[in-house]
Amino acid sequence: MKKLACIIFALILFNACQEKEPQRYFSESAEIESSKKLVGYFASHDYEGIKQIYSDSVKIYDNSVNPISLPDMITGMKANEDMMEYMKIKDSAEYEMVVTKDNETWVNSWYTMVGKFKGPSAEIVVPCHSTFQFKDGKVVKEYSYYNLVPVYEEMERLSDTTAIDTMAAK
Repeated sequence: MKKLACIIFALILFNACQEKEPQRYFSESAEIESSKKLVGYFASHDYEGIKQIYSDSVKIYDNSVNPISLPDMITGMKANEDMMEYMKIKDSAEYEMVVTKDNETWVNSWYTMVGKFKGPSAEIVVPCHSTFQFKDGKVVKEYSYYNLVPVYEEMERLSDTTAIDTMAAK
């Protein structure tokens, strides 16, 4: 009986002395909430909200291997906004936060943007994936990837329609 008690005690002691691996994956965090706000700000073209979440020196890789600055991204968004009747997030989005072994904090998000150009446009559906690196509560790096083929196809269809309408008006 003493041997059994000693073995159990040794197992408990051995188990208690093992170093626990820190939690690396999260489904709830302040960074996830900031990412949700940021994606919503993209859809609503809330440029002041966007500026609050990004750091001043953020590097944004928007469907590219070359980074752009925050002012450049906002300039591009404003140019696109003039062409859009609406843009929104469809249904629900998924978010997860990962803390790497190098102690970097990244939030991954998967969402679907839905929009419509001004005029006789069909609705465009674009699945998106964005990854945001956070430091001190701000996004310092972003990688966003999405398929623009549906956008280009609708722009081509609209330009063909406009050309036909212009010729008919002559």
